[in-house]
Amino acid sequence: MSVLIDDPLRFGDRYGRQLGYTIGEYSTVSKIRALEQANGDPSKIRFHWHEDQFDHVDWTQEPKEDLSTLVFRRVLQLREDYNHIALWYSGGFDSHTILEAFRQCQCQLDEIVIQSREWLEDQDHIEFRTAMASAHWYKKHVWPELKITTVKWQVKDALHYYRTVGSDWIYHNGDVLRFSKHSRDLLLTLNAGVIDLANRPGRSLQINGFDKPRLDVKDGKWFSTRTDKSLYYEMDDVALQFWILPELYVKQCWMMVRWLESLGYKTQQELHAFVHQLQSSKTSGLVYEQWNLALGRNQVPYEYQRGNLSKLIWSGVRSNIESLTFLNTARVDYTDVYGFYETGLQHIEKEYAHIMTEHGLPGILSKPYFIKDLEIK
Repeated sequence: MSVLIDDPLRFGDRYGRQLGYTIGEYSTVSKIRALEQANGDPSKIRFHWHEDQFDHVDWTQEPKEDLSTLVFRRVLQLREDYNHIALWYSGGFDSHTILEAFRQCQCQLDEIVIQSREWLEDQDHIEFRTAMASAHWYKKHVWPELKITTVKWQVKDALHYYRTVGSDWIYHNGDVLRFSKHSRDLLLTLNAGVIDLANRPGRSLQINGFDKPRLDVKDGKWFSTRTDKSLYYEMDDVALQFWILPELYVKQCWMMVRWLESLGYKTQQELHAFVHQLQSSKTSGLVYEQWNLALGRNQVPYEYQRGNLSKLIWSGVRSNIESLTFLNTARVDYTDVYGFYETGLQHIEKEYAHIMTEHGLPGILSKPYFIKDLEIK
């Protein structure tokens, strides 16, 4: 079954990926449309995430090749298929490991893309500065012909978005409700930098490093599953997810299970609580770093990126620091846009008060794939 998309704000999926929600025969990529169809009951909604690939994988068998072999295979596959490859780079564990994989494979990376937000330019935007410093190091020492591109998310683009869709912004792909975040989908058709990237000559590809595997442990068993937060990042039609290759993804799940079982938790309840916290934006510091290293990620060059501080900064709906900066400006200078946002958000908070939290709507899990029985050591 393929997930049909019927939303007026959706954008085509060039990679043919199976992503979205179904409620019976109804299908959509909008969480609000899904909730409307389900009369506000998330239990009636199915979230589909790459079932067309993962249904054909034996999750109970760990791939025999080591992670480096699988990562290099992925790099070589992409390098063979495309004559121009651009990596969206933040300097975090996921994108930095991809960057290092190209270097270690002695394969050319053609372009590094770093995003900047215009409404943060008067602040110390450390993520941008550290990513840019790393990119210039690789240009100097590894790939002299490397192109470094800054894609600036501009205020005018976001304003155009709200003035185009009004309070119907709530029907965007996925369920991210932060002021400057959900406009990502339409920005792809408005932002000059993104449009320019899409028009690179020949067979060009943009790749993204989001994200690490997600697991669940229940009834004495390990499962691979995913929340629908992934939809926001994967339906934007910008970049192919580097890690979403069946054997590469399964390998990481097994590595993560092994690490979690080595931590010494004595009960499933304790382990479940740790896994839940680990996979949320609440995880930071040494634990976050250890998780990434256990998954075979390369160490990142800057201390700031090791502790997941950037994700803590971006978390929350109304309290999100990054979005709040822009929202406060809109409240004063762009009252029409602020009104569109508040009207939509207040509608969601009223209609779904029974499930809404300060962090947004509850996640909906994808189909679980059994990996192995839990071993408490």
